[in-house]
Amino acid sequence: MNTYRNVHLRIWASVLAVGLVFGCLTLHGQQQTTSEDAEDEEAETIEEMVVVGSQMKGADVTGILPVSVFESDDIDVLGISSGDELLEMLPEQGQNFFNEEENISGGVNAARGDVGAFNLRNLGTGNTLVLLNGRRMVNAASYQTEEVGGSFVPVNTVNSNTIPLFGVDRVEVLRDGAAAVYGADAVAGVVNTVLEKDIEGFTGRLRTYTYHLVGRQTYEFNGEWGDYFNDGATHIGVMFDFLTRDNIHSSEDPKWAEGDLRPFLPEDSPWRTRTEFRNLSAHSPYGQFDIVRSVRRFGLRGITDGSGEFETYPLGDERCQWQLNDTTCGAVDGQGVYRYNLNEFRDLSSDLDRLGLFVFANHTFQNGIDGFSEFLYYSSESVLSRHPSYAFSSVKLRVGPENYYGPFGPGGAP
Repeated sequence: MNTYRNVHLRIWASVLAVGLVFGCLTLHGQQQTTSEDAEDEEAETIEEMVVVGSQMKGADVTGILPVSVFESDDIDVLGISSGDELLEMLPEQGQNFFNEEENISGGVNAARGDVGAFNLRNLGTGNTLVLLNGRRMVNAASYQTEEVGGSFVPVNTVNSNTIPLFGVDRVEVLRDGAAAVYGADAVAGVVNTVLEKDIEGFTGRLRTYTYHLVGRQTYEFNGEWGDYFNDGATHIGVMFDFLTRDNIHSSEDPKWAEGDLRPFLPEDSPWRTRTEFRNLSAHSPYGQFDIVRSVRRFGLRGITDGSGEFETYPLGDERCQWQLNDTTCGAVDGQGVYRYNLNEFRDLSSDLDRLGLFVFANHTFQNGIDGFSEFLYYSSESVLSRHPSYAFSSVKLRVGPENYYGPFGPGGAP
């Protein structure tokens, strides 16, 4: 964390911060000299001590906690365009099940749009304290159920995509738990994003992204402006981020669009006949039907089993026993369900427009007190196609003979 020639210490401690209200604490360490050996050895000088954090009264900090620092140059070199991508580059970040592309743990609630989650050391979403310039950020207005500590609990998190990456000076990651200092939401650790504060003039950047074998186009524009007023006592800065990108559909790669990956294995592979690579759903448009008791006496031998049940399949399936219509056939129950490919019509990544704006104003009063005011705005529009959700499983629905889309057609009979 030593950035300048002299030792520049940045210590995580407690500071009470209220948004849009003046209140900032800056401590200046006095020059210290050694005792009798001062003439022989060069004394270490602490030029400035910056304290960032949120106040926890009564907290007892007895040691130095390990901190990793991710510099702004690292973000530029890696071409990171979102807070979610930034988290993927942090070694301390665990599995992220709370984003727009994940569709396992959240179910239908996973269709949430442009969002990224903090999960340090895999201790669970929501157990990481997220700070911006040492002040707590607000959680996103969405949640899902995840397994944490062996139990399924509702979790929510700060949206990492709200961080203005172009204005980031560094990202500090407290790699150890800090609940004693910051509270229960810092069990997994703390992530503090520190923005630039000495912006002067205008800087802009336009980036475009192209992808091999994928038709997506991505455009990103970033800018920052800052200036000093009142003989340098007042500093105002603006950071701006805009990103627009196309979606990525599963049809752009055969493996993305197929749920059963066994045909892609070599002919002599022992896994080709196993079901581990068959990720198909047992819920499909071709369902199982029960004949009501009042019509079973008419004799449906060969149509249903002894319980009045039969199953439907697409016409041409090897399990077909009799034809229902031009597209569907039927068979006595017990032939096995027709498994459905959920990946055929899905998007792997959304069509996205994202806008972020951060404005700050710092002022030094004549009595030496520093005041600040900050404003953060974030907006995004995300369009993503998910796989279809089945309508029912254990709860049965009654289908009348007049239903046009019934298994026997409109008013027909087998």
